[in-house]
Amino acid sequence: MKEGIRPVEVAAQVAVSLYFLASPLRLVGEVSLRPRLLIIYVLVAPIVGLLLLLRHRRARFAAYVFLTMDVVRTAVRGVWPFLVADLVILLVLQLPLMRRVYPRIDSARVAARWRRPRRD
Repeated sequence: MKEGIRPVEVAAQVAVSLYFLASPLRLVGEVSLRPRLLIIYVLVAPIVGLLLLLRHRRARFAAYVFLTMDVVRTAVRGVWPFLVADLVILLVLQLPLMRRVYPRIDSARVAARWRRPRRD
């Protein structure tokens, strides 16, 4: 039997989130609701995750671009736990198993597709 969302759990999650936003500890790093960060983490991150989940042929490339951008952002902001996590994920993507699961983009095939004459 499928259970619904329990109001007590939701209230507890909201309370914990508000506590960490208000506390000087801020375990989640720099928390802000700037439009640029909302676009990055609410729109782009789920798309990259979906590409990885579906094993799309451009998933690995998308993950490299996203994680590299996040490495730069976290290094500039000094959010070291997320910087380390991003670097670890980038290194994991270099493992042979991940290279088999998410192969490289075939640049010759992409270039051939670009050179095709257009049908107007």
